[in-house]
Amino acid sequence: MTDLDNIREAPPASVCAEVAMERILERVVKKEIGLGPESLVSEEYLCRMINLDRGWIRQALSIFYRSGLVGQRPGEGVWIWPVSTDRLNRITLLCHQIEALATSSIVSSSPPRDISQLALRHEEFSAVNLPGHPFEVDTFIREDANFHAELAWAGGYPLGAETVRKWGRHARIYFSVPEHHEVLVGGHVTLAATTEKIFELLKVHSAEASNFVETYFNAWRDLLRIEIEDGTLSMEDDGH
Repeated sequence: MTDLDNIREAPPASVCAEVAMERILERVVKKEIGLGPESLVSEEYLCRMINLDRGWIRQALSIFYRSGLVGQRPGEGVWIWPVSTDRLNRITLLCHQIEALATSSIVSSSPPRDISQLALRHEEFSAVNLPGHPFEVDTFIREDANFHAELAWAGGYPLGAETVRKWGRHARIYFSVPEHHEVLVGGHVTLAATTEKIFELLKVHSAEASNFVETYFNAWRDLLRIEIEDGTLSMEDDGH
């Protein structure tokens, strides 16, 4: 069984869990919740911090735990693990496989698939990329993941859409680290422009959309190869 098969069998998150996960991620991004075992917090503390029922918190932590994002010390509490570049790259590869299939499905389906919800996600994504609009890394990742998750759903891969949401959760934690944060501040323009192009081509069912899916994921791979050295950006040597 492949990683993609495992992802297809994973249950989608409930609405309650989604709300709780979003609030926890917001606190991570704001540095109100740290990363690693030294930042252990109790469920009671999380309930007070994000003002949600303990059952909702447990649902969220269960999903985070299955995704490898949460560690726990029984009887004491939990913590959020940092996300490594390798781990984010592996999930990015799965998303690429899913989105390539979904894009092909949307383009070739007869009658055409309904992409009205994708259009709404596109509007939300475009709103955070307007000229003169203050750029926020976490907002960009959230809306980018929402759009691409909806693309997977529209293409007939609902559990693949959950994989993209999983990627978004990992990416938000990864880019909450200041050094990684700066990489995306300088590299989001290509991602935004390519996502816009993908949507425009999907609207007219153009097979060219698949080419821009490749461009989009190549842009992510390039960004994830950038390292910070002595306060400057450099490309990681991958042996090629």
